[in-house]
Amino acid sequence: MWIADHWKDYAVLDCGGGEKIERWGNQILQRPDPQPIWPRDKDCKVWNKPNAIYHRSNAGGGKWEIRKLPEQWAIHYGDLTFQLKPMSFKHTGLFPEQAANWDFIDKMIRHAGRPINVLNLFAYTGGATLAAANAGASVCPVDASKGMVQWAKENAASSGLSDRPIRWIVDDCKKFVQREIRRGRKYDAIIMDPPSYGRGPSGETWKIEEDVADFIDLTMGVLSDKPLFVLISSYSTGLAPSVMSYLLGITAGKRAAGKIEAQELAGRIDRSGAAVRLVGTFYRRGISKIENGELRMENVILTQSFSFAVRIVKLCTSLANDKKEFVLSRQLMKCGTSIGANVREAQQAQSKKDFLSKISIALKEADETLYWLDLLNATDFLTKEQYVSFYREASSLKRLLVAIVKTTRTNLTE
Repeated sequence: MWIADHWKDYAVLDCGGGEKIERWGNQILQRPDPQPIWPRDKDCKVWNKPNAIYHRSNAGGGKWEIRKLPEQWAIHYGDLTFQLKPMSFKHTGLFPEQAANWDFIDKMIRHAGRPINVLNLFAYTGGATLAAANAGASVCPVDASKGMVQWAKENAASSGLSDRPIRWIVDDCKKFVQREIRRGRKYDAIIMDPPSYGRGPSGETWKIEEDVADFIDLTMGVLSDKPLFVLISSYSTGLAPSVMSYLLGITAGKRAAGKIEAQELAGRIDRSGAAVRLVGTFYRRGISKIENGELRMENVILTQSFSFAVRIVKLCTSLANDKKEFVLSRQLMKCGTSIGANVREAQQAQSKKDFLSKISIALKEADETLYWLDLLNATDFLTKEQYVSFYREASSLKRLLVAIVKTTRTNLTE
């Protein structure tokens, strides 16, 4: 776990009951967050006088209750200055947990010992862009939102970085990368923070589960022969760190020696000092870094599918012994353990087509596993906690298998 604990102008003051209360400079904001499921401390007085509260709506979305909050204000992180304002969907224009990434970017660029050209995709309001520019790199931030790019320019001006070599681009990220490939442009570092869902300026749609694997592979076409790093953030709860790690291994990992890391990102609660996630979703960082040595990456799908099979066996045994349920649990046992069995068998495949066939069977078994979990949940044989835990892990396996199938099919056509 990477902890963003160098902030002076930002802090999580407390959290609980599905909410967190934060200090952004001199402003106190109360926002919903699904991670702090524990009860709120009734004796903690920081909840008494927030400057603004974001209320969720049962119909979706929500709205701000503004009590005493300026339309816009600034906070600082080291040499960087960010302009903030309350946005729809509870945001402020900055994800403070990303500060750990900014530190990483700064260190890598300053220690590179050569000019570095950075491509920042889905660049938002420019946090990573400013960190890279401040460290001395040439940066090309790309975002489909003209408003976000303008906001990022304002942050650059506030940080005294307007004169740095930053090439601001408003465009669909996929189309831009395709054009850069045709132009023959290369980048020493690639940063991306793909959304779970989005639309481009011309109506292009993006769904992370369907598009991210091919997109990461596409970006390798603009990676230089001497890459410094590839860094990916993901705020989608359905994509486990192992998924992003595997995707980097079969893309950037094939191009350069280095190491791959994938962890969650966290901040600290001021009141207790405990490390907690700052956001209600997982965060992963994938790094392909040039070092002396070879790329080392465990076979994630083998490990994860076997671990899942062990859990399935224990669950089905419990259902049979404790709840006398034998029919549905037998079906779940069969498909839940077949995922790992087919993955293991695929390791000894005689050809790429044979490998694809076995991994495709594992994918079908993962999909069937989700069905039986749904049915067991609907018939009250699973507790809510059991259902959520197993369904999340099975979904993660399915997405990882989808990525492998897509990549293998692409390789077969090359």
